[in-house]
Amino acid sequence: MVGSLKIPYSTESIKLSRLGKVVTANGMLTMTQTFDAPLNHEVNEKIPEGFRPAPSLGALITATVPGMPGFYLWGNSYGTLYLTGKITVQQAVAFQGAWIAA
Repeated sequence: MVGSLKIPYSTESIKLSRLGKVVTANGMLTMTQTFDAPLNHEVNEKIPEGFRPAPSLGALITATVPGMPGFYLWGNSYGTLYLTGKITVQQAVAFQGAWIAA
């Protein structure tokens, strides 16, 4: 199964793939807004049903920014996403993650 996840503070999405209970997330995009989320800032975007993590595990998507610390998104079994990190506009970001689905 293949799907997508809209990334907060961007107009683009990353690819979600599920094979059995294993979900992978990956993509490269450019951020369109600045943010500074020190710790677990809840965002509006949600992990789609069918890709949500098992209740006891959660999902972690890391974002790599050349020359910067980057940021990450953590998701729970309800699909709620939390953002931690900082980014400036027009930065290219590589996303990657993997988790066990519910």
